[in-house]
Amino acid sequence: MRSIFTTAISEQLKGRSLAVCSIWAERCRMIKGKPMSFNQHPWSKDILDCDERECCCQKAAQVGITETMLNRAFYLMDQRKWDIAYYLPNKIPDATDFSNARFDPAIEESQYLSSMFTSTKNVGHKRAGTANLYIRGSNSKVGLRSIPVAGLFIDEVDVCADYVLPMARERLSGQQQSQLWTFSTPTIEGHGINAIFSQSDQRHFFFKCPSCSRFIELTFPKCLKFCSDSESDAAINDSYLICPECEAKLPHEQKPQFLKTGIWVPAQPGKNVVSFYINQMYSSTVTPGDLAKSFLKGQRDLAEEQEFYNSKLGIVHTPEGNTVTDAEIVSAIGDYVNGDSEHLKHLPVTIGIDVGKFLHVVVVRWDINAHATLDDINSQAVAHVIHAFKIESLKAGFPELDPIIRIYQPRAVIIDAQPERRSASDFATRW
Repeated sequence: MRSIFTTAISEQLKGRSLAVCSIWAERCRMIKGKPMSFNQHPWSKDILDCDERECCCQKAAQVGITETMLNRAFYLMDQRKWDIAYYLPNKIPDATDFSNARFDPAIEESQYLSSMFTSTKNVGHKRAGTANLYIRGSNSKVGLRSIPVAGLFIDEVDVCADYVLPMARERLSGQQQSQLWTFSTPTIEGHGINAIFSQSDQRHFFFKCPSCSRFIELTFPKCLKFCSDSESDAAINDSYLICPECEAKLPHEQKPQFLKTGIWVPAQPGKNVVSFYINQMYSSTVTPGDLAKSFLKGQRDLAEEQEFYNSKLGIVHTPEGNTVTDAEIVSAIGDYVNGDSEHLKHLPVTIGIDVGKFLHVVVVRWDINAHATLDDINSQAVAHVIHAFKIESLKAGFPELDPIIRIYQPRAVIIDAQPERRSASDFATRW
């Protein structure tokens, strides 16, 4: 009798502890064969536990936020039985690849999640008991309108259509309990994630310096000490982080220890939207030498400069002499969104595929003057790029391209013969 009683109490206490999202993640998620831990990403613990109605994250790339959002989505399905929608910029390849590469392995690797989900075969719809998980491309207005959910996650907000966020907020407005998460690396000031972040409480991650015990934030360039001014010099790898207050060295290998003291501090407290900002200077996998080399590459290449500030530091940036005005951006926007096949209106479509490390795909719609003469039709045709993207995981024969051909039904396709001659030939023969 005592054993039964003890077991019952233990199960009740376990259920209560799992009501905290970070504890749920540590007990229920497995990553690379080990229970999930916050050692490498201590800043993600409080993000995971944030329960506010609307939250956003302006972030650098590869700082653990996507994994955090996956955990939050799984937790809401399991503990609160919420229906969840996870949106990426496009259905193909973004949502499809993400479902296959991130959601499915996460479910298969964790015994708890495997027992929780009753249906996972459908790429865009997975069921866990009464809770549903929808994985969609945000370029479809129909898809965004048609799904009633309580939890909504919008990934890579900066490359989603402008209508997505207002429509998402409207979808959740009728729910008594709901949560909206938006997250992205930033691009243009006042656009996408930065527009949301600028109107939010802007929480930054501070931690106690192991030397002077003052709470500090890692910022560039104040906290990065360069050991060379050349990216090709081996000494650049010895670059290191310093405390902005006492200038003591912050050893890269000790980050998991001193970042455990971290706290989130809002720059604009009292705002309706809770937000978080984190950059790669906190990363345990990106070294100070990596950051220093990336910055130096940007000194001779505008694209590298933009990438350093957006993807490494997670902040907006416009390289000098590379300014594009808001008016120029607005004038270039048509009445369609990237990947939207609903606006083809039976006009001719062509596809160009550049083969390299990735497949770079451009889908073009052609508007042709009705009075064009047959001997001068090229001068009477106007091209509109309706979808531009890259495919990273390549298989023999490029089967990843097949759904694109079916959706857009192009009049003509051109693809590089090199450097993947056999795959390009197989693809061309197949179609």
